[in-house]
Amino acid sequence: MTLFSFVLLSQVFSYCPGTIFYDQPNGKVVNIEGTPNSSISDIHYLDRDPHRVPGWVEIVLRDGRYKLSDRTYWIKGHDICGKFIGR
Repeated sequence: MTLFSFVLLSQVFSYCPGTIFYDQPNGKVVNIEGTPNSSISDIHYLDRDPHRVPGWVEIVLRDGRYKLSDRTYWIKGHDICGKFIGR
């Protein structure tokens, strides 16, 4: 795991226009309605490393305070963007 991974392990980022969400690494593109935040924290709390697949990050979508669902999504590691909004 890189230093970059440790820094991002428990962070939540605001919605970033243009982010493409996938159902799994190299999987199908998922159409997400609205502007959800990307939570890496929720994956970490499930006792999984969100960076376990090289080049990909597993996330949970949040509306600001609460998870939108228990489903997880994937984004490409270099697509992590948006404003850091908390842990």
